[in-house]
Amino acid sequence: MFEVKPLPDYTKLWKISRSNVPTDLFLISDFIIKKALTFKKELANREVHVDLTCVKNRYIKYLNKKHRNKNKTTNVLSFPLEFTEEKEEFLQILEENPEMPLNLGDIFVSTDYIKTESAKLDREFSYHFLHMICHGALHLVGYNHENDKEESIMNDIEEKIMTFFNMPKPR
Repeated sequence: MFEVKPLPDYTKLWKISRSNVPTDLFLISDFIIKKALTFKKELANREVHVDLTCVKNRYIKYLNKKHRNKNKTTNVLSFPLEFTEEKEEFLQILEENPEMPLNLGDIFVSTDYIKTESAKLDREFSYHFLHMICHGALHLVGYNHENDKEESIMNDIEEKIMTFFNMPKPR
C-alpha cells in the first residue's frame, strides 16, 4: 500500500476541505494534494485552501457540460479560483499582502467513473483515485497537458508524487 511521508513544515499552513472522500483515503488524499502543491514554490509560507469533493457521474457530467461545454462524464475536474482574467492585479494584491490566505480552488472527482476506469486499466481503485487527485491539484497550480511538452512535464511530476508515497507509477 502507500506510505505517508513527512512534507515540508510550511505545508501545515495549507488547508484541505473534503466532502465524500472515501474514509480509508481521507488522510493520504491530503498528503497527495499538499505534495502536488509543493511544486509551486510561490506557495511556500502562505496559507492555502483547496476543496476536494467526490461526486457521482451525473454531477461531474453536469459540471463538465456547464464549464467545459463537454456533455460527458470524466474522472476529475479542477476549477482554479484565484487565477481569473484579473490575474496580474490579483498577483500584485497577493504580493502586497503575504498574510492573505490563497484559495486555490476546487477539485471534483467522480468515484463512479474512477471505479470503472480503474477496472479497465487493471489498477487498484485507491491508486487511481489518488492519481486523479494529484492530477487535479496540479491543474490548480497551473500545470496542464495542452501539448506534448506540457503533458510530459505533468506526467513526470505525477510520477514523482506517486512514487514519493511508494505507490506504483500512474502510467
